[in-house]
Amino acid sequence: MSTSILNIFAANPWLMTVLGGAVVLLYVAVFVLMVLLIIGEWKIFKKANRPGWHSLIPILREYDLYGMCWNSGKYWQFLILSFAGGIASYLVEGLESPVAVLVLSLIAIVLNVLCIIIEVKMNLKLAKVFGKGTGCGIGLYLLPGIFTLVLGLGNAQYDESKRE
Repeated sequence: MSTSILNIFAANPWLMTVLGGAVVLLYVAVFVLMVLLIIGEWKIFKKANRPGWHSLIPILREYDLYGMCWNSGKYWQFLILSFAGGIASYLVEGLESPVAVLVLSLIAIVLNVLCIIIEVKMNLKLAKVFGKGTGCGIGLYLLPGIFTLVLGLGNAQYDESKRE
């Protein structure tokens, strides 16, 4: 006797109600977290004397974050490296030569590792200009949601003199 998932739901209509309620709760939780993140990023920008609405536009947001803690030219390096890494990864799919696949794959890996290094450095510098330590910088990279709230809603103050 085979029991499918549809038979289980047909025999227990309340199960569908519970599942639907769980999905609604999940959507509400995600919405609340998104609103908190927007508020946290907005506050970070305000603390750095930048327009808060810059935090809502992805490319402008990253450009300003790099400008807050490093220099905006590093953002263009990051953007070019990530774009080149993406192109190299895409080109690998159409190649038949194992040597070309290996070389292009290695190039893509190196470019992506460089992007990760730049992004980690930027997060470390962002933590530094807000008077936080290395742990907060690593947290900004690994758990950006939580540490964005720490910087934005906490007592951290922007200090441009610590900018490199």
